[in-house]
Amino acid sequence: MKKNDRWAFILLVITIIVLAYELINAANADSKCGGVERWPVKTLQDGFKPGTPQSTTIEGLIGLTPPAHWSRSLPRQTSERLTVTLKCKIVAVGVEADSDFHLVLSDGKHTMIGEIPKPECADPDYSKQFAACRACVVKAIGYYPKSIRMLKSPVTCTLTGVVFFDMPHHNGKGHAGNEVEIHPIIKIQ
Repeated sequence: MKKNDRWAFILLVITIIVLAYELINAANADSKCGGVERWPVKTLQDGFKPGTPQSTTIEGLIGLTPPAHWSRSLPRQTSERLTVTLKCKIVAVGVEADSDFHLVLSDGKHTMIGEIPKPECADPDYSKQFAACRACVVKAIGYYPKSIRMLKSPVTCTLTGVVFFDMPHHNGKGHAGNEVEIHPIIKIQ
């Protein structure tokens, strides 16, 4: 083996080891919290830092075009670099398998989903914000949510968060047709 070939081989082996280590760590983080699809994007662990929020509406968000191609490992898309603030009503709340608070948001005409990650399952820089958002929801509805259920009295709020597109054809109750979500929600008032 030539000297250059040997160095190329060593570099390849090191690269494979580093990638394997990163994949194992990502899988462990996902399994602890139950997250699977686009977990780093949903929990701000992809290095994205939310910017100055733009005021919008649910109607405006459901008019956005979703990514042309979708996969479980799709990195953050350009449209998912939007930090937004909107006024809405929380009409249903629950906790999902990945420990996120799952909120059905409504403007009276349209619905979409907003989610708040479990603080221990997200970027540590945002864990206090997620804890505060979850505490605000619990205080507003009067109980810690479990399975998703409609609220007897919807809660009016202003929330801030990051635009996210979930898996196409998810079609769950309250989901927008284009599967746009506010995920994560970083502030609720």
